[in-house]
Amino acid sequence: MDAGVPKGPKEDSERDVRMQVEEIFTGLPPSLKEVVVTTEGSWLEKGHSYLIDAAEGNDHHFYPRICGATDEVNSRTGVLEYLRERKLGKTKTSLTINVTDQHKPVPDVAVTVSSSDRTFTSQTGLDGIAVFDVLQPAKYRVTAARAHYHLDTENHSDEAVDVPLGTCTSSWIALSAEAEVSGLVRDAKGTAIASLQLELLSIPKDSFQKLTPNEPWFEAQTDAGGRFRFESVSPGRYYLGANIMDYLRRSSVPRTYYPGQRSRDGAIPIEVKLGEAAENLLFTLPDFGPSRTIQLCVVDENSNPAPFSRIGDASEKLGADFANLGENLQTDETGCLKANGYTRAAYAVRAPLAAPGGDFRQARFSDSVVIPPGDDSVRQVLTLKKPLGIPKFTKQ
Repeated sequence: MDAGVPKGPKEDSERDVRMQVEEIFTGLPPSLKEVVVTTEGSWLEKGHSYLIDAAEGNDHHFYPRICGATDEVNSRTGVLEYLRERKLGKTKTSLTINVTDQHKPVPDVAVTVSSSDRTFTSQTGLDGIAVFDVLQPAKYRVTAARAHYHLDTENHSDEAVDVPLGTCTSSWIALSAEAEVSGLVRDAKGTAIASLQLELLSIPKDSFQKLTPNEPWFEAQTDAGGRFRFESVSPGRYYLGANIMDYLRRSSVPRTYYPGQRSRDGAIPIEVKLGEAAENLLFTLPDFGPSRTIQLCVVDENSNPAPFSRIGDASEKLGADFANLGENLQTDETGCLKANGYTRAAYAVRAPLAAPGGDFRQARFSDSVVIPPGDDSVRQVLTLKKPLGIPKFTKQ
């Protein structure tokens, strides 16, 4: 009825749009004939009809939901048809349960949904989905069970679900498999390697595809005796190694695949089976040479020491010979630190420094610096650059 005027100087500023109500599906009294919808920009035009999916504010104005169904009526015919059928009591009340392990569907899971007076059971198919399509509106408790699986406590699961009348509600249950991979890491001389970061990555269907975290992957670190253990590993075929994930370096040695190969061609896949353990794997690293001391110092643009500066891995510097000097490197009060590397490994580092108060526009960074393989100790200075003075973002 009235597109309103911007409350600010820009055309896309917030405005109050007065709208005539033709149909109400839920949340408002049937007698309501007019509302005010507060939004940004002029996309709500006078004379047009819209389906509004909104929340009521304390000012009794309505605010469209983010990622909601608000749009012109002719773009929401399917939603409108459903809402009208639901208003007439002609839609089913259903609940769909998605059961996953590392975001992959888990079939043959016994799923139970229980209200205060009813209990229903079903089983997931190959897509990991169980559907309960004849339910009464209620709050349901959801449980999922399959041998050698347990609830994944590190990911959210919808164990309690409110199912309103006439809705097709869905929920998600995350499970973890009961399977393990364990073994020992040693260097070329047979000495156990402590505190070494390892990855277990799913083998892609395409043998030439890069190894990325898009498929199930797991990480572990060797203990003081060089032993490692991956727990709750999903069934499948994996490569085990150090720094074998593309675009992400976490280990202190260059890229190496189990049982001790520098390239994927020589890697031996590990088959993980549900309810079983792949044990006593012996992972022998190639000879990366003796350790060497790498001193890193950070200074400001005036060459003054920058104490307590963080130093991170410059991961954009790619190559199989690169390794990571550490995840939580920070200079001391002198602006320097010492890290241990290997003579036959390369390292790429960068120093970021956040400004006091956390204003990212004043953050300073050094250039990325590559420390190539070498036998001698290294002292590398990283110089922070002046802030770039990035302008403020404006709401679009």
